[in-house]
Order: sequence, then C-alpha cells, then structure tokens
Amino acid sequence: MSLLILLVLGMLMPPTDTATLDLTITGLKGERGSLNLALFPRAGNFPEIDTDTYTARIEVTAQTMTYRFTNLPRGRYALAVYQDLNNNGKMDKNLWGVPTEPYAFSGGAVAKWKAPDFADAAFELKEAELSLIVTPKTWGEW
Repeated sequence: MSLLILLVLGMLMPPTDTATLDLTITGLKGERGSLNLALFPRAGNFPEIDTDTYTARIEVTAQTMTYRFTNLPRGRYALAVYQDLNNNGKMDKNLWGVPTEPYAFSGGAVAKWKAPDFADAAFELKEAELSLIVTPKTWGEW
C-alpha cells in the first residue's frame, strides 16, 4: 500500500524546471591548452562574461571533448567557446584585435569582424536534456 501511495505522489509532483546541456566540442587544435566555456542566460553583455554567466574551464586532452552543464533553468541561452592554446586565461588577439585562438558560438553564429548578437547564437533549452555540438575555428577558418 505504501508503495502505491509513493507512486501516486510521484506522478502528482510537477516536473522539474531545470535541464541539462551536454556539449560536444570537436575539431580542437591538438591536445593542449584549455577550453573556456561561457553559457549566457540572457543578452546582457553577451559575449562578455557577466555575473549570471555559467562558466567552465577544462583541460584539453583530446581533439573532441565533452562537458555537461546541469541544473540549468529552462529558457533561452547562447554559448561561447574558445580554446586557450597557451593557457594564459584570455582570448589572445593580434595587433588588429583579431582572435588568434580557435573560437565558436552556438547556433552556428559566425563571428569574423564582430561578435555575433545574442539572438544569432541563441537556442532554447526546453526539454530535460539537450545536446549541442560546436567546432571552434581560427579567425582565418571562418
């Protein structure tokens, strides 16, 4: 009887409002440096990291890496990724301000002469789980 009550109560509970985002980052330039991931829940200062940006930094150990963001409120997000080849903690640029390290944005947003708008990189996190694949490229490869 108590098992039946637990089952009924479990069905009556509202679904969770959080979700998981599984990222696969492909085409990395060698097995060196680190990946810097930034997940933006609103346009704000996109793509500059803000107080509500979810961030992660992981060591690159393969040409394809994965990362999981958990317990995210469902909603609209944009992702920015770059491979910090020399592990200096910043996106390196040349004298003209052109990035010299591989980078990518969600939604297939292309950023060559300026950063994309949030709307160009945005995606909806509606379901309990979503998987995205991004491939960072150098400026010349875009």
